[in-house]
Parts: sequence; C-alpha cells; structure tokens
Amino acid sequence: MFCLHILPGVWMRIELQDAKAGMVLREALCDSGGTVILAAGGELTEWLIGQLEGLGISELEIVDGDEEDEIDLLGVMRTQISEQLDALFQDTDQTDELMHAMRQLAGRFVFDRELEREESSKA
Repeated sequence: MFCLHILPGVWMRIELQDAKAGMVLREALCDSGGTVILAAGGELTEWLIGQLEGLGISELEIVDGDEEDEIDLLGVMRTQISEQLDALFQDTDQTDELMHAMRQLAGRFVFDRELEREESSKA
C-alpha cells in the first residue's frame, strides 16, 4: 500500500490520554498486521481516540500546531510515492522506454488514488 508514513517538520510525542480532536498525526498509525488505521497527516477525532485506547496504543506523534500549515503534504506524498516506485523498479533496465513509461503511469495512478483518498477522508 502506498501511503504517507511520516511528515517532516516540528513534532512531539504525547500520551494518548493527552490527545485532542483536531490534532494531526506525524506518523501513520498501523495495527499489528501493518494495516494503516490513520495515515500521517490524518486528523484525530474523539471517536478515533477512543478506538486507539481499545487497540492498546498509548503514545502518538503529532505535528506541532504552529508548523502544520507549512507542511507541503502533496510534495511529501509525491516524494514518498516516487521512492517506493524506485524501489519496485530498481531491477529494471533504466534505458527500457516501456518500463520507464510504466513507472510514470504507475506514479500518476498511485498519486491520483492517494489524492482521492485524502479528499474523501476530509469530506
């Protein structure tokens, strides 16, 4: 799965009991199976905080509120998707035009899908 895992910038670690709705995660929250519960950049809600207690999560890394507006989420997302695709295509012939085109298409597809996911989660 392609997702935003860690946001750059100023952050702090807090106890779950100190979490408040509206705080923004610095790091993706995953369950024990690796499934993303909430992507980095996701906003906490009261309901979600209650669910995290049930999952045994005791600490969160959140973005400092003063820095939140300065983070270029799209730029970070593009970089992370590009790095993941580079790893997937690392064993391909770099001069192969078809493979280069496939990598470009895959990048556009994944980025567009992630944008749609982000927009639908905000709605």
